Amino acid sequence: MGMFKKNLLIIALLALVGCAGKDYDKTADWSAKKLYEEGNSNLANKRYDSAIDYYQKLEARFPYGVFAQQASLESAYALWKHAKGAEAIASCDRFIREHPKHRHVPYAYYLKGYIYLSENMGFLSFLNAPLSETDPSSLTNAFETFRQLVVRYPNSEYASDARSRMRLIVNTLADHEANVAEYYLKRGFYVAAAGRAKEILKVYPETPAVERSLMVLVQSYDNMGLLKLRDDTKLILTVNYPQNPLITEAPSKPKWKLW
Repeated sequence: MGMFKKNLLIIALLALVGCAGKDYDKTADWSAKKLYEEGNSNLANKRYDSAIDYYQKLEARFPYGVFAQQASLESAYALWKHAKGAEAIASCDRFIREHPKHRHVPYAYYLKGYIYLSENMGFLSFLNAPLSETDPSSLTNAFETFRQLVVRYPNSEYASDARSRMRLIVNTLADHEANVAEYYLKRGFYVAAAGRAKEILKVYPETPAVERSLMVLVQSYDNMGLLKLRDDTKLILTVNYPQNPLITEAPSKPKWKLW
């Protein structure tokens, strides 16, 4: 009889634990559609942490459904807005890998590129940042992601905007390199300045930074006493940028010579 009462007590305790667990997670019996809708509702109201929670529950419970596929992308967006850029990018990559033929794959590439673009948000202000603090790696990753989108889905609704962002990224990267070249020039590192400027002409030949690069070359060659190279480069500067103020300046006396 004592054993019987003991078993009843155990059963009762298990029942209470089960009820408590069910009460704790109100979504236990929710359908995929309800989880998705609740996630979207929280996303629309900028409750990103709650939205992420609903999307992740949906993906865990209904991993092969249509709602789970869409939740994967919505979750990536919510993660980015919740300042979890690395996780958001991983979510985009997972969607592209697991659903390579899905109609929203172009959007996954676009979102991934945009996240890279907004990471380390010195993007538009980073040209004024100290050189030691600038890191163009996020811009490079963004460019490559947008490039993949344009190459693989040239007619998608995101391709045109991706091309525009690629041009902006290239100009920004070129300006960053020009900043470095000018930094070396101001400190008297003329060989390094000339080397960086020539690299800009080679890698970014169609950007506004070309004019700045030619100016760095003219001044670097002038200070190194390489007068023939200085004059040849100045001629190129004159032909292509006739209004450049450096053209009318008299050549300065070399600060040092190559022996």
